[in-house]
Amino acid sequence: MDDRAQGAGLGAPDEVDEGPAGAVAEGLERVISFWLRGQLFALPIAQVRETLAMGKRAVTRVFQTPDFVLGIVNLRGTILAVLDLGRYLGLGRATLGETSRVLVAEGAVQRRTAGLLVDAVAPWRAVDPAGLAPAPPTLRGERAACVRGVVTLEGGRPLALLDLDAVIGAPELKQFQRKG
Repeated sequence: MDDRAQGAGLGAPDEVDEGPAGAVAEGLERVISFWLRGQLFALPIAQVRETLAMGKRAVTRVFQTPDFVLGIVNLRGTILAVLDLGRYLGLGRATLGETSRVLVAEGAVQRRTAGLLVDAVAPWRAVDPAGLAPAPPTLRGERAACVRGVVTLEGGRPLALLDLDAVIGAPELKQFQRKG
């Protein structure tokens, strides 16, 4: 497992044959998987800087923000917006529990960082980007653009791979972004 995954407290791989020295087969992409309202999603592991337990972490609600913006937290002196990812994707409001986590993630294109509230973190996996199927028709419009595609895991469970830049670049968030 790489240092980023280990330092973030991410679990061992699930259903992955790493081969020698933790290597992942050529052409596969490492992703961190997580649960949102009973569904399995993932982000490229290179985009996840760390995971935070919600615990007693104070989240400050910000006046007149979209309902999927949970608020902001102070993360070692840096103000971080926390998004209820499930609510943003139309899956309903989060219920905070012992397994709730915030994935501190940074977009690959515009390098914006956000905290994404998830129900629970699952093991990291290696997926074949060539095997991605289109987003399901149940996701429409801008939300469908947030899903790079879906892979089917052993046992038939779908895993939706998200496009982090599409999520944190959402039109509803543009008014809150700093201008360079």
